[in-house]
Amino acid sequence: MTELLARDLRFTFDQVSKKLDGAPDEFRSRLDITRAGAFGHSRGGRAAVRLCQIDLRLKACVNQDGNMAWHPYWRDPSGRPLQQPFLMLDHLDPDWPGEVYRKMGTTREQYARRRAERQAEARDQLYATVAGGSYHVTITTPGVSHNSFLDIRLLGRAAK
Repeated sequence: MTELLARDLRFTFDQVSKKLDGAPDEFRSRLDITRAGAFGHSRGGRAAVRLCQIDLRLKACVNQDGNMAWHPYWRDPSGRPLQQPFLMLDHLDPDWPGEVYRKMGTTREQYARRRAERQAEARDQLYATVAGGSYHVTITTPGVSHNSFLDIRLLGRAAK
């Protein structure tokens, strides 16, 4: 799915680029695609990273809480590292009740250890290889969750 979304995004970027060639100056002067970046939330965050991997016209990449098993993205199939500056923005996992860990077939301690291991792998295998530099910011504010990155609360209020 991530690959499909990234290719759809690339198609859209290609179409916007083509339309700009014949656009009036007042429009072209307001949209500088030579300085475009990609960002997305959740699955869209992974698609944004994949888009950056396949389209070097994009100058930066942000993944908002779209990690998979604490990895911010999957390595390019060709093995080439991400070229653009990269930011991973996520939230701290809550301290769930013991029952939640039991349903996952683990304990709080095992979960924390596995998370630390996977984050160390990501740091060594992914973040350290990003040619443009990488940043990982974790929001630790109590109550912040995966859906905190959405604007649905704002849109919901506006729609009422």
